[in-house]
Amino acid sequence: MNYSGQVGDGTTRDRPTPVQVAGLTGVVAIAARGPNSLALRDDGTVWVWGDNYFGQLGDGKPIIQAPVQVIQPGSPDLTIEMTHEGDFAVGGQGVYELRIRNTGLTTAAGVITITDTLPAGLTYVSGTGIGWTCSADEQNVTCTATGPIEPGVSTAIKLTVSIGLSALPGVTNLAGVSNESDRNTTNNASGNPVAVLRELN
Repeated sequence: MNYSGQVGDGTTRDRPTPVQVAGLTGVVAIAARGPNSLALRDDGTVWVWGDNYFGQLGDGKPIIQAPVQVIQPGSPDLTIEMTHEGDFAVGGQGVYELRIRNTGLTTAAGVITITDTLPAGLTYVSGTGIGWTCSADEQNVTCTATGPIEPGVSTAIKLTVSIGLSALPGVTNLAGVSNESDRNTTNNASGNPVAVLRELN
């Protein structure tokens, strides 16, 4: 029986023979009861899958077909939102704002890292923000800051890029945020599409 995804292989198909649980390594203990299962990894994280009709696995979906990490209540939770300013045009510069917010209930401590692989046609010019240091290696932009970011507090980076011909007719930029204390990675990336003009009006 696998009607609730309790096998953990990403499906609800019955399995007459054993299969490995999808994407789960370093397991030191397991527990299974009826339609759901749990695993403890060697890094101290707990992963769950199967029937979640009553929310007993701590995730919003009614059925979890592959393992998801249980997020400890009150943990730091960093989110990122990307927007851009004005029009982008070939030969000019564009400005993105990357806003990072701690939506959790406790402080995000330690180094916070933003990564952004610029799409073709965009070239890094600068990255500025209070407490942030940014650099680029070709298309790969990295910005770091030493926390903390308190609960409910946000911080921002202005990322300036030059715009080349290969950015036409538009680009979608994507950035992510990471921090060792942030265990909820489902909201750690943000993208922003923008049309690119041949020249500014």
